[in-house]
Amino acid sequence: MDANEQPQPSRIETFFQKAGAHEVFGNQETALDFIRGVDYQGFKDCLTRINGVILGLPKTERGTTDADIEFGNPRSGDVEYLPPNPEDKEELLRKVFEAGKTLRDPKDIGLLIYLSLQDIHPFLDGNGRTGRAVFNLLTQTDPPAESRAEFAKKCVKPPQDINSELCRLMIPELFGEEFFKKYGNISSNITSGFVDIPISNTPESLKLQVGRILGEVARTGVVNPIKFRDLVVLRFLQQKRELSLATSPYKPLPYEPTIFYGEDEGKYIFSVDGNSLLKSLSNEELEELVAIHKQLKIQFIEKLINVISNPSSYKSEERPIKDDFFVKEDKN
Repeated sequence: MDANEQPQPSRIETFFQKAGAHEVFGNQETALDFIRGVDYQGFKDCLTRINGVILGLPKTERGTTDADIEFGNPRSGDVEYLPPNPEDKEELLRKVFEAGKTLRDPKDIGLLIYLSLQDIHPFLDGNGRTGRAVFNLLTQTDPPAESRAEFAKKCVKPPQDINSELCRLMIPELFGEEFFKKYGNISSNITSGFVDIPISNTPESLKLQVGRILGEVARTGVVNPIKFRDLVVLRFLQQKRELSLATSPYKPLPYEPTIFYGEDEGKYIFSVDGNSLLKSLSNEELEELVAIHKQLKIQFIEKLINVISNPSSYKSEERPIKDDFFVKEDKN
């Protein structure tokens, strides 16, 4: 590079300049001032502006979406993640905003916004990029971590791994401490990919809803991941039938190695024969399953918010669980 030639700004720095983000955030102290002083609409407008600039959208096309979205794997047919119902997203985003105003560490605010944007998915596209941009701004990451892979290596663990941990935290809350003490993990033995509902008189729209819900199998890198659909199926059994029906504790065979979390050593895996269960459900029960999924998605997002905004209530070995969401710095 010529001595008089100025280095070109990175792609994300260009986004920040176009969005006027540095004028708003500047540094961590001015960022906190902005968070403390902004109202919900201003917060939402700021996110929308950053999202629009990242996607290259004209001002008239920027905004949140009411679309019912899913993330899928085209090769396996799996649904990797279902965001909350569109009608619930606005209130959940407002709760994120209210929780963010109580935080005093820009890094925690950035973590909350990054994860919640991906899990709530208020924008049609670019939620992860928007969340990473906000995190980079709030934490003054230098240089900014732009790509998903770089961000997961440098800043915050992949959301799918964090989401599996959140599902684990919901088990004692949903099913009681005794259940959690007995069963270290839960699983639903349901065919991967889209689930075909074996009821001939079920409306196609209801079949589609239930098929998506029970086909949700998050991509994850952790051992023994708890899938969100497992929580849905067990909650259904708990509320509408009995946990003992169509279920059985699963003991792995000698040639089936099973890795447990430390606190789960010696526990059963609670295994549900989901395919057999589906054959016994009426249309009314399928509708109940859809309603349970809707409510649990709300509770799941609320759990994410609480783990980050109330760290003293969620600890592992006297350490706030939310601290484990960050990538540990390499001291070498």
